Amino acid sequence: MNLPGTLAGRIPWTALTYLSLCLLLGGLTGSHAMTSIGIFGLTAIAVLQPGLPDRWRYFRSQPLLWCLPGLFAIYVLSGLNSSQTGPWLQRLRNFLPFLCLPFAFTLFRHAYGRHLQLTLYFFALVLTVLCAQYTLVYLFHFQAINSAYSYGQVLPVHYNHVRFSLLVSQGVVLFYYLLVRKVFLIHPAEKYLQLMAGLFLIFFLHLFAVRSGLLAFYLSAFYLALRRLWQFRRPQIILPGLFLLCSLPVLAWLLLPTFHQKVSFVQYDLQSFYHDTHQPGLSDGGRILSVRNGLKLGWAHPWTGVGLGDLQTEMNRYYDDHPEIPAPVRMPHNQFVWVFAATGLPGALAFVLLLLIPLFYRENYRSLLITSFYLILLSSCLTEATLEDQVGASFAAGFLLLFYFLRKTELVGPAVHLSGVIISFNEEEKIGACIDSLRPVCEEIVVVDSFSTDRTRDIAEQKGAVVITHPFEGHIQQKNYALSCAKQDYVLSLDADEVLSPELQNSIAEVKDNFTCSGYRMNRLNNYAGQWIRHGGWYPDTKLRLVKKSEAHWGGENPHDRLLLRKGSSTGKLRGNLLHFTVQSSEEHAQQLEKFARIAGERLRQQVYQGKGRIPVLE
Repeated sequence: MNLPGTLAGRIPWTALTYLSLCLLLGGLTGSHAMTSIGIFGLTAIAVLQPGLPDRWRYFRSQPLLWCLPGLFAIYVLSGLNSSQTGPWLQRLRNFLPFLCLPFAFTLFRHAYGRHLQLTLYFFALVLTVLCAQYTLVYLFHFQAINSAYSYGQVLPVHYNHVRFSLLVSQGVVLFYYLLVRKVFLIHPAEKYLQLMAGLFLIFFLHLFAVRSGLLAFYLSAFYLALRRLWQFRRPQIILPGLFLLCSLPVLAWLLLPTFHQKVSFVQYDLQSFYHDTHQPGLSDGGRILSVRNGLKLGWAHPWTGVGLGDLQTEMNRYYDDHPEIPAPVRMPHNQFVWVFAATGLPGALAFVLLLLIPLFYRENYRSLLITSFYLILLSSCLTEATLEDQVGASFAAGFLLLFYFLRKTELVGPAVHLSGVIISFNEEEKIGACIDSLRPVCEEIVVVDSFSTDRTRDIAEQKGAVVITHPFEGHIQQKNYALSCAKQDYVLSLDADEVLSPELQNSIAEVKDNFTCSGYRMNRLNNYAGQWIRHGGWYPDTKLRLVKKSEAHWGGENPHDRLLLRKGSSTGKLRGNLLHFTVQSSEEHAQQLEKFARIAGERLRQQVYQGKGRIPVLE
């Protein structure tokens, strides 16, 4: 099912895809609506965007993508053993991310790794801002919140405190990843921001004092430290870090009242439970009882379970038959016990197998992000029924798929490497944006500058471009010289006032994996005095800019140069727009016309002098 070609061509698919992904991730911090919109948006784009057959073939070819729908299928089959369809359908609704997201994430099969990294960066920053907000709430209500912690309550957040603590643990890992991979949005100095944000999230985890989040954090932190020790074999640096990590709970006990109160309450709760002095409101004892009773229910129906739709009824019936047992928590507080009681031993084994296959598929356990994620997820599943609500299922499916496709971009480089080439002269206002747009898709950026008198060369060098100074002999000659300076076999040539749109970047990234033509054309969208011009012959203004260097050269007549291919060469067409910022005012337009007129006049004079042209006569 695809939209009509004209309409589909006008929709900014890439921007909508990343917007939906950001809504999905951002909604995990406390908005069911945002999460649902993100899931629906990704799924709708995967179905409606042109290329559906290709995405379906890719989905069928990836065994890992079938594991998550397999989890959903286990719950569907459990409905055959359920007498109550209402609760069963509710559980299926919560599990929809496992059904929808695997196919939806095929949209990222050709994604550029930096785009996915920046999406994670966005999520980590949003999470940090929320934690800062909750810290301010704690400071403004210091006495009341500390008192609430002495009774087993926690700092109020927008949604479930356990799920939020898992997100904070994941945020710590993300900042570590961004630092190690040197992922910066603008400037390398951001590493200090990332370091401070990561340390702040660690502080907040201990202030928040939710055990599931702390357990997930310490498992991930020890894994990352040991991984670092194994990689670099420098115990003199790593071992002090491990010692500091072990000392964090002691420091939190001494310095944070919420952590101190939480630990004291847990001790009281467990002592009451093990001394059989059950009291209402003691959640830890109730959780242990819920797991015990879930196991008893599962072993009473070992082959089929009680059915997903009947699980709550059967658990309530067990507590009603044993009124001496307090029941602050009635459903099993363990994801695996939950599945065992609902689907029986075969269903539980299949569930565990399907959940773990992605970790070992193609050695994904070597990925820092994927292994840390599994430590967070599995530790939570042992103490909570983490996947039994929309946020938990979206967290598990969304991050696992995102980390999987990010690892694919890190492992499998593009089949083609690109050199981006630019000619410049006094372009300090525009050269930065041009280079920034090339950086995600080019392995090398070359700027050939004709002795600019402003900061053009400095800006280009700061952006990481190779700057070569060369006298200007004409647009065609200068661009052919720039073409010869490119080290890669494939070249993307831009003017300094041109910028790749995000959709065009994504389209180029896809072509790099399958460069089947000698060159690729793209639509150029011109901006005149701040207005995008889509009529009057100014659009689509198709240009050939991405070529195989050995088959291309610049020709035409100055100043109207054209990139030409060898006769018989094939060309393709890319999605997205090449954004051209022409002039900002009518005065600048007049100056440009005068400049081009002088260039054309000089060209004509030389042709006449060489006997290759004639002076036009106006009649």
